[in-house]
Amino acid sequence: MDFDEALMTIPKEAMKMGKELKVPLANQALAILNEAHKHTGQLEYVFMSTIGIGKNKPIGESATINAIRRMIDPRTGKAFGTGFMTSHGFRHTASTMLNELEYPADAIELQIAHVTQNIVRSTYNKAELMPLRTNMMTEWADYIDNLLNNPYSHFPSN
Repeated sequence: MDFDEALMTIPKEAMKMGKELKVPLANQALAILNEAHKHTGQLEYVFMSTIGIGKNKPIGESATINAIRRMIDPRTGKAFGTGFMTSHGFRHTASTMLNELEYPADAIELQIAHVTQNIVRSTYNKAELMPLRTNMMTEWADYIDNLLNNPYSHFPSN
């Protein structure tokens, strides 16, 4: 984590495709990480397992899926349960919405760590589009904040 540069770097060893990922952080993400640091600053990971064979390792996907299942739908007051959303589904949703907001596909794909299947293009194009991705993440965080502050603004009013 580089708080001064508002940048998180995920090493290639932690990435499925074996390529380092630099993630620009919006102010909202920095605020969340700074708050978490108060509780986890001495630990190696922000979100770390504290039980079983995964102890002292980053939480796995099952932990995030279980957290999503326990989330409460503000419209019904009930837990989302199974089949509603997965952690990977957030990437799907973000990609779809960012495409709807007309961000360039290259910036979106870089942000969600997709590697182009075009071998020639991937060999020659090493662009990271960091200024564009930084702006995109800032606008995305603002969009999410708007949803939090106006939770029903994106539902039809019927």
